[in-house]
Amino acid sequence: MKLDFFDFEADYIMTSRGCPKCCSFCSASRMFPGGVRLRPIESVKKEIDSILANKFIKGLKIFDSTFTANRDHVLKFCEMIKPYGLFWECELTVDTVDYFLLKKMKEAGCRYVDIGMETTSYRILQALHKKITVDQAESVLEWCDELEIKTKVFFIFGHIGQTFNECIEDVQWLRKNKYKIDFFANSMGLKLYPGTLLEKKARQLNLVPQNFSWVKYKPSIKNIIFLEFGDVLIIDQKQLSLFKIFIIGLILHFQLTNLNKKYFLKYFSNAMKSVSGFLRKSNN
Repeated sequence: MKLDFFDFEADYIMTSRGCPKCCSFCSASRMFPGGVRLRPIESVKKEIDSILANKFIKGLKIFDSTFTANRDHVLKFCEMIKPYGLFWECELTVDTVDYFLLKKMKEAGCRYVDIGMETTSYRILQALHKKITVDQAESVLEWCDELEIKTKVFFIFGHIGQTFNECIEDVQWLRKNKYKIDFFANSMGLKLYPGTLLEKKARQLNLVPQNFSWVKYKPSIKNIIFLEFGDVLIIDQKQLSLFKIFIIGLILHFQLTNLNKKYFLKYFSNAMKSVSGFLRKSNN
């Protein structure tokens, strides 16, 4: 694999598992219950040494759900990894970092961070159990811009109860901050994953058919439209239909990419993968 924005080989690694959050839409807390479990830094170092002994890489993608969940762990990792001279990417939440920590991360090789924002609506952020604020997100983007750390920001369009106007407000926020964001990753439509709090809520609100079963479920044609590759259920809501979300997607991509050729080639490639995966599953 290669790190986004950097044309050199990289590999994957995990330094912890679990997440301090319990976001309603995410399955991480279901897969790894009990909070965050940290690997000893010496164990992480041995794995990196093993990778370097067998591969020529210049980067690492850290796959921890929230790499910055434990500040002391991050500082120890930075001290350990710095002599290797590797570039690395990690996922963080905006309430777990400050300028000092980001600076230490940058000095140790961090060049790219993934930020789960999801929405700018305080009401929805509370419902998602994100426990973050827009002000915190804007501060982290400012610090990353100053430190020259590239950023990917995740948004979801189609939260339970979200309105068309709230989606537009999210698009406007992204447009306002797009010069501090190197890549925006958006999920269009309300997508359910098995066992999540979101699935439970959707069932309570009768957004899921009474006889729905994950065992029998096969993706519908709308999964292709929204570039969803997996066996994920996409929910249609009265106040924010999938057609309206599709319109939001067009506005979003046009305003943020300005019809950037490279972006749309990647978008088209993902669409073809989605169609191929759908047809393969339909034939089974």
